[in-house]
Order: sequence, then structure tokens, then C-alpha cells
Amino acid sequence: MTDDIEFTGRNEPPAPLKVGDELTLYLETTYAEDVARTAALLAKGKEFLVISDDVADAEATEFMVKVRARFKASEASRVAEKTPYDDNAGRVHAFFKAKVLDPLGLVAPDKKSFDPVKRTDLGLGPRINMAQTLYKTAKAEAERKRREEEARIAAEEERKRREAALAAERAAQEAERAAARKRNEESRAVAEAEAAKARAAAEAAREAENRAAEERAAAQAAAAAPMADLSRSRGERGGTASLKTFTDFRDIDRDSIDLEMLRPYLPDKALEQAVRGWVDANKAAAATAIKTGTQPIRGVVIFEAYRSAGRA
Repeated sequence: MTDDIEFTGRNEPPAPLKVGDELTLYLETTYAEDVARTAALLAKGKEFLVISDDVADAEATEFMVKVRARFKASEASRVAEKTPYDDNAGRVHAFFKAKVLDPLGLVAPDKKSFDPVKRTDLGLGPRINMAQTLYKTAKAEAERKRREEEARIAAEEERKRREAALAAERAAQEAERAAARKRNEESRAVAEAEAAKARAAAEAAREAENRAAEERAAAQAAAAAPMADLSRSRGERGGTASLKTFTDFRDIDRDSIDLEMLRPYLPDKALEQAVRGWVDANKAAAATAIKTGTQPIRGVVIFEAYRSAGRA
């Protein structure tokens, strides 16, 4: 009995995968005959790019058998050669996707709000992002309500200051009129001093009103701040996060949506898919329209087309 193990046939270990220039050289050497046959077919095929009689058509049919056979054979070789690479690439992809990428970054299929605690099928990053979004939204709404209350208090204070300023102004005017009515010099001097005090009080009240108006305007501006300002946070390492405002939509009603308004924004590919869907679902109606020379869909020409089909 010997410890040596001889690998033969299916017991042979798999050869290491070739990469780079080594792989290119291997393919060029192994499939040189395939490339040569393809080149010969390409050269010969130019003769059949214009068909002018039945003989040429028959020859083209036979030639296409060769083309399809060569294509199928080379496609089989391609699949055989790339399968080991695909298998290994699949393993690499599956490893990182299952172990790192999905746990960290798998996102929800839509932008709707979700419970970050319960959505364990999603990645950690999107779940934390949603948790931050929910918190920041609540924080911003609470901050806005606080600022709106401050703005309300400031507006009420401005109203009181305005009324006090008007009262002080009326008192100053009355004191001035009283001073003017005094005939005695001494009493007039006393009245004028009182009037001066009243005028100073009126000016102070007016200044207080102006300050209250400025505070009210500042409070209203703070209450109208964007959500980003109301929700911004900063980490110890300098990272910042805030709510980003974007326009979204929901509850699309297929039967009542205004397609005319959306017309300028529908890509050609979407229109082609819609028309193709109608044609596939209404083949009888399309055939009738073609026979009668009518067009069932305005803006589209539906016609009968042909293509050569053959088998190897």
C-alpha cells in the first residue's frame, strides 16, 4: 500500500483559473479554428446581403444553417469556458452581498416610511437613516411649534407695546395741552416739566414697540425656517445630518390620472412598451385594423411586418 494518490479522470483536481493575458492567449489558441471558421463565414456571407432570385435565396437558407450551427457551437464553448468564472464570481458576490453589503445597505423597495426596529429584512444603514428621519421629523415639528409659540407671544407683546405707546402718546399730548392752559408762570413750569416727562415716556414706549416688532419679525422668520435648519445635528467627529426636503407622490389612480399632463414627460421607450402591450393584447383588433386600413390608436401606425425565420 502506498501513500501516493494518483489523480486521473474525474479525480483530477481542477486547474487554476487563467486570468489576464494568459487567459486571452489560451482562448486564442484553443479556439483558433472557431475564429477562422467565423472569419470564413463572414467573408462568404457578404454574397447573401442582397438576394435577387430563388437560387440565391435557397443558398442563403443553407448558408444560414451553417451560421446558426457555428453560433450554437461557439455559444456552448463560451458558456463552458465562463462557467467556472461565473461560479467563482457568484460565490464572491454572494459572500459580500450576504455578509456585508445587504446587512449594511439593503434599502426598502420604495421611499415609504417604515419601522426601523421591525424591518429586519433591510440593511442597517437604511434602518438607521429611517430612525434618524423619524426622529428629526418629530424634532423639527416640535421645534417649529416652539418657535411658532414664541412668534405668537412676540406678536402679543408687540400688540401690548403698541397699545402702551398709544396710551403714552395720548398722555403726553394731554400733558402738553394742560401746560398750555396754565396762566401762572410757576404752575406752567411745573406742567411743562410734567409734559416733558410724558413725552419722554411716550418716546420710550414707542422704542419698546419697535423692539417688540423686530422681535416678532425675528420669531416669525425663525418659525418659517426650513426643515433642514430645524433638524440639523452634528457628531463629535464633525459629521452632520439634517432632513432633506424632496417632492414625492402617492396614490396613483390608473383610471383617472391625467395622462395628457404627463405626455411631455413620458419617455419614448415607455410609449413603445404601452403600444406593444396593446398590440399583444388585442391581436384580433390589430389584424382587423390592418385589413380595413384603419388605425385604432391615434398617433401610431400599426402594420403587418415580416422577417425570415429558419432552423438549423
